[in-house]
Amino acid sequence: MLSPAALALILDAADGIAPAASAPAGERPYATVTCPYCSSNLDPLPKASKKKCPSCSQTIHIVIDPVDGIRLLLTEADAKIAKALIEADRIKATNASMAVDARDELRGYVADGWAAVEVQVELYDGEPCAACRALAGIKFPIREAPKIPPAGCACPGGCDCSYDPTD
Repeated sequence: MLSPAALALILDAADGIAPAASAPAGERPYATVTCPYCSSNLDPLPKASKKKCPSCSQTIHIVIDPVDGIRLLLTEADAKIAKALIEADRIKATNASMAVDARDELRGYVADGWAAVEVQVELYDGEPCAACRALAGIKFPIREAPKIPPAGCACPGGCDCSYDPTD
């Protein structure tokens, strides 16, 4: 479970609330300037992905918010959760974009005179999920082709399904 303090930092960054510490020109700002373990002020602020706190010796993890580039100073547990949330958002955005592209692809096949498509499942990033495996190799009339990514797609790295026109 993400700590309340870390969740607040992430939500504030997503909502565009100004960070607690500005940064010199050309550097990313920080959401806070204190250790997430002991709350002591950090000077200088860490620039690497990890740094030990000079006060409590705990390892501080630095995660950069992909939306606005703010550096989040987090505990190890909170950093793992934040990174998982960032990856889930990336996959969700990729799959949403893919769904639009897939529907456009089907429209193109109809315009080119194709009557059916076969769902292809590629293995770019590990094994496909159960939802994708269930569609693999099945032919559908174009107007009945399932949406891809399919509902419940849980492929690591995002859906790798595609349509292949066929008669």
